[in-house]
Amino acid sequence: MQQAIGTSLRPAQHDVIHASHERSATFGLFEAMRPDYAVLSGAELSVKLDESRALWAYALPVMETLHAQIANTHSMIALTDASGLILHSLGDDDFLARAQKVALRAGAVWSEAHQGTNVIGTTIAACEARHRARRSALPARQSFPHLLERADPRSAR
Repeated sequence: MQQAIGTSLRPAQHDVIHASHERSATFGLFEAMRPDYAVLSGAELSVKLDESRALWAYALPVMETLHAQIANTHSMIALTDASGLILHSLGDDDFLARAQKVALRAGAVWSEAHQGTNVIGTTIAACEARHRARRSALPARQSFPHLLERADPRSAR
C-alpha cells in the first residue's frame, strides 16, 4: 500500500508547507495552475551571474565537495540567489537531464511568488522569516528600552 503524500512529515514541516500554500495564494497561485518553466535568456543570466560573482566564488568549492559526496545518488545541488533564481547546478547527468525538463536549471526562477510552493522558494521564504525573527528587537526593547532608544537612529532628534 502506498503511503499518502505528506504523511511522513513532522508537524513543523506541515506548518512550513501550509504557510507556503498561504503565501502562494496571496501571489495568486494555486495548485491547479501549470508551472512556469521559462528561463532567463543567456544575456539576462550573464548579468545575474555577474551580480552574484561573490556568492558564486564562495559557493562553488562547497558545491563541488557536496557533489562528490552525493555522486551516483540521482540528485543535484542548486545554487540560487535570494530571489530564487538558479545560478548553477551540479549533479548526476541522468538527474540533471530530467531536471531540465521542469526548468531546474540555471536561469529559472523558483521563488514562491513565481512558482508557488516548492523546495527552493519555500526554503528561501522560511530562512527570510527566521532572519526577520532574529532581527526583532522586541525582547531586548522590553529589557533594555533606554539602551535601544539611544541606539535607534529614528530616536535621534
